[in-house]
Amino acid sequence: MRPTALVVGHVTLDAAPTGFVPGGSVWYGARTLRALGARPWALTAAGPDFPPLGPGWRCGAATSTTRFANSYDAEGGRVQILLSLAEPIEVQALPPQWRTPALAFLAPVLGDFEPGPFVAALAGCPLVGAGLQGWLKHARPGGKVLHGPVGVDPERFRGLHVAFLSEEDLAGRLDWLDALCAVVPLVYLTRGRHGATMFGRDGARDIPACAAEEVDPTGAGDTFAAATLLALAQGKGPVEAARQGAAAASVVVEHRAAAPLKALRRSAERLERPREVA
Repeated sequence: MRPTALVVGHVTLDAAPTGFVPGGSVWYGARTLRALGARPWALTAAGPDFPPLGPGWRCGAATSTTRFANSYDAEGGRVQILLSLAEPIEVQALPPQWRTPALAFLAPVLGDFEPGPFVAALAGCPLVGAGLQGWLKHARPGGKVLHGPVGVDPERFRGLHVAFLSEEDLAGRLDWLDALCAVVPLVYLTRGRHGATMFGRDGARDIPACAAEEVDPTGAGDTFAAATLLALAQGKGPVEAARQGAAAASVVVEHRAAAPLKALRRSAERLERPREVA
């Protein structure tokens, strides 16, 4: 039987050369989980302009869909502009039958919901992970998105089993990372093409990226998180799970918008050609 998986967060419409394309951590996370053999349920909110969602999605009505314009520099650094923002997702929208999945991935993009009520509602779930990016950034007037855990207490994430964040999200706050690791037992810090670092009860461990011909890094971190969580739920150790996450992420960066599901299903083959950590 395919494991059930819950993903929560705003879908987005992201500006692309051909127009706006679907995106968001919940979008990439659900696609990854489906491609790798799970049965995902996804809770989101969007405006009437978002394309129809398929089976397994529960979409609350919002005044507008969250929209972003993203650009990247030569080193992979992102400049993100918020164009519109959907209303928050409330825990009351989570169906009772969705509250005990095999794994849960809380995946906000910009303050989509509060983590505490969802962690409490998922008390019967054996593996609750979260991508912290949506709680570690804010938009200035005019829409420019700034990153960093300014004013964010790591205690906010107590109850999570796993947390994911990027160097961009951390913004150099190693003291904040230490405080987070004291609250969440397993933390993955992603570093783009340079791989990731895992922080667990037994110390830190670097995880190499997989070789890839990068086209667009959008969604890579979300894919890494979802694939890693699924591997953990399947009994893999934290290092092996992250290697599977890195393999899936390497597929995503080779495509614009969203990698084909067929390509994601073959991502494990990339474990035979890891890239050295810089």
